[in-house]
Amino acid sequence: PSHFESDCTRVPHRIRHVPDADATAATSDPTPKQTGSASRDCRLAREVSDPMLVRRLVSQDAPEYRKLRLAALRESPASFGSSYEEECDRPLVEFAALVGDTGERAFFGAFSDARLVGSVGVGRETSLKERHKGFIRGMYVVPTARGEGIGRALLARALEFAATIANLQQVTLAVNANNRPAIRLYKAAGFQQYGLEPMALFVGGTFHDEIHMVKIQNAG
Repeated sequence: PSHFESDCTRVPHRIRHVPDADATAATSDPTPKQTGSASRDCRLAREVSDPMLVRRLVSQDAPEYRKLRLAALRESPASFGSSYEEECDRPLVEFAALVGDTGERAFFGAFSDARLVGSVGVGRETSLKERHKGFIRGMYVVPTARGEGIGRALLARALEFAATIANLQQVTLAVNANNRPAIRLYKAAGFQQYGLEPMALFVGGTFHDEIHMVKIQNAG
């Protein structure tokens, strides 16, 4: 299942979206041209110097993503199907492979002064009979950065990516039934509830229900 922690406030003007790293390789740049990974690393370094931006994560972001993911599992355990205990010993190379996927799955991150403060995953289901479906997973924004529209910006970028996947008819997600701000955010983005799973998670001696939601992208 997918789980989220997010805000639903207006996206402020200081949040900037940038294209995917690979897509910007051929764009004009006033600085001297470089080649290979060095050029990409320098470009990304310039991008994250801005006050706030949202961009696709790459394998070089794995240390920051791992730090954010483990913090999320500790701070909001009822918002995720996985647990801190299950992921704390995962090697960094696994996180690098996860965020470095260049296929039909992607992770997007929100950076504030070069620090990763939020992320979300999006992609196509792999089962042959479910390849018409996409998913949103792992939405999280650190507590100190909530209320600034970051969750909205991340969701918008994830849905933009989903719209580029060929023959994708719908996008699904699941959210803790008590997370009212996230539910409002998803409804505002066009998601509709299609189910309620009672006692979906058992965390700290308490059961938590999950709401399942879907956004239809293409009918027929």
